[in-house]
Amino acid sequence: MSRTRKSIKKRVLLSLWSRAAGRCELCGKELDVAHAFDEVGNFAQVAHINAYSPGGSRYKAGLTEDELNGIDNLMLLCHEHHKMVDDNADDYPEEELKRRKADWEGSIAAFVEGLAPSRALVATMLLPVGGMNPHVTPAELNAALHGEGLYAANPKAFDFAKGVAFPCRLQEASRQIERRMAAFGDSYDDQTMPVAVFALAPQSLLIKLGSLLGGMCDVRVFQPSRVGHGWAWPEGGDPIDFSACQIVDGQPDSSCALLVVSLSGVVNMRTIVDIPEGVPVYELTTTSPDAEIVTCKETVRTFVKEATSLIDRIHESFPGVRELHVYPAMPASLAVALGTALRFNLISNYVVHEKADGTFGETLCIGRCDE
Repeated sequence: MSRTRKSIKKRVLLSLWSRAAGRCELCGKELDVAHAFDEVGNFAQVAHINAYSPGGSRYKAGLTEDELNGIDNLMLLCHEHHKMVDDNADDYPEEELKRRKADWEGSIAAFVEGLAPSRALVATMLLPVGGMNPHVTPAELNAALHGEGLYAANPKAFDFAKGVAFPCRLQEASRQIERRMAAFGDSYDDQTMPVAVFALAPQSLLIKLGSLLGGMCDVRVFQPSRVGHGWAWPEGGDPIDFSACQIVDGQPDSSCALLVVSLSGVVNMRTIVDIPEGVPVYELTTTSPDAEIVTCKETVRTFVKEATSLIDRIHESFPGVRELHVYPAMPASLAVALGTALRFNLISNYVVHEKADGTFGETLCIGRCDE
């Protein structure tokens, strides 16, 4: 005696459509359009793997109503394959259909998971620099994140510049950024989550910010564009290579060294005054220094590797160096990236110099000397 057929619950049908992505789970045919008639509609058929009623294909006694009309016993099929599996039950046994269902729905889930954006903790540090008051709008921030397959985990970006009143001494600003870092750490509860950084400020403070973020497992730095791209990386940006070399020999027992970073422009050595005798000088540069050299995230990653390798080399060549003086001419994103590359276990102090009135002057010490 056949049982009175009950309707499949709407939520089960919606879930089945979702899991199958609106396609036949055996052939992949779209089920929301009839191509022969160019008509949009619902052309799917919901098939029971184990038949609802006795005498049906693959009927199994003892299954409850919920099991029969549950999603694990249902497949979304086209008309042709629904008829095929029911007319040829021996060729399509229960185990085979359940395997095909699992394969199809698992593939859909894996594909969609690969497309889904990842959560990122968003941080900004925007301070007056070069006569500008930089900013990033929510639309620019979201567009930049979307381009990298990310979305903001925090409703409002964490502001490292909060509490920094300009004009002020950079050392005071540095200490305030440190205090903000303590608060930032409290909100960083998932150590695998990327940190997305939008920063524009004096270079010494950018390097300082990077040094504080260097312990995070995945720091993504964005670069503001001067040609209308906002903060998003432009499509088709080409990565560039960097080169590092020693340009002045130093005494083997040197306790300090100089690092000249010529990236947004070439640092003229005549603008660096009072270089102690016997101090080694290194330069990190690229083939054609320019303010717009950073056009893709790969350039930032390559730079971090090169900067880290150079600091290792300085330590190996001059193990007594405890203080590295940095003379930067570099884009904002690479200044933050340089900070993430600092190796305090090898060289304890980094003194950043910035150019003013034609010559470089010491602006900020990062490391034990700023405690």
